[in-house]
Amino acid sequence: MSQTLPLRLHHHACITDDQEATRRFYEDVIGLPLVATWSERGVLFGAERAYSHTF
Repeated sequence: MSQTLPLRLHHHACITDDQEATRRFYEDVIGLPLVATWSERGVLFGAERAYSHTF
């Protein structure tokens, strides 16, 4: 049986405390590969915070 990846996913954002669980969901469950990730620091919601983007 062959798997077909989604043709497109424009944008989806979610807040998580567990990046590894998020990676497992997208790679292992849905089948989308992790292609990039980076971290930033900035003021969000009135406080200095660190956050990551994963694609």
